[in-house]
Amino acid sequence: MSNNKNNTGLDSSIERIKVMMVVDNLSDNKFYHLKPGYKFQYYQDGDKEAWIKIQCEVGHFESSEAANERFDSEFKESKLLKERLLFVLDSDNNKVATAMMWFGQVNDKKIDRLHWIAVSPKHQGQRITHAMLSELLKDYDSSDKIYLTSQTWSYRAISIYYRFNFIPYPFEHIKHYFKLSLEEIKNSNFETAKLKRAWDLIDKKII
Repeated sequence: MSNNKNNTGLDSSIERIKVMMVVDNLSDNKFYHLKPGYKFQYYQDGDKEAWIKIQCEVGHFESSEAANERFDSEFKESKLLKERLLFVLDSDNNKVATAMMWFGQVNDKKIDRLHWIAVSPKHQGQRITHAMLSELLKDYDSSDKIYLTSQTWSYRAISIYYRFNFIPYPFEHIKHYFKLSLEEIKNSNFETAKLKRAWDLIDKKII
């Protein structure tokens, strides 16, 4: 493993620790539009290969086989992909970015989850992630519960999530999100020393 930044947007020079974030307040989010030349398109039949390509380009999977297996295990046969899996197309109609509003499952409850956010390295720096988040969050309000998972290597993406009023989630399991108020979550100590270390690393990189 190379200990440096690379064109995937990940920084492997720091310890890799998984983290979660939950939405605080959507009411005052700025709405970001795609720059000229880009457009949105939701999933259509046959788009799986484009999703696999983008996810591999940003280092989410080590092989297309692994990405294909993950797609099939999570999403195969789901009709909701056409409503929830978003792509961004460039001026040549190539799919260059993707994100989805999917579901997390906690016992018998479902919770909305921002999932598999990825922008092809050649198109990073165009605020495409900002625009995808604006598109996916536009129909939600501050009473809705939404979470996402990330990792310390992705602190540049996390800095964008902060702009959309996502806050660090201090627990290892999302189940507490149903039991506690946002104020209780914000006032809670990190459940483990590892989680505290993760957010210390992230905040040092972002600030």
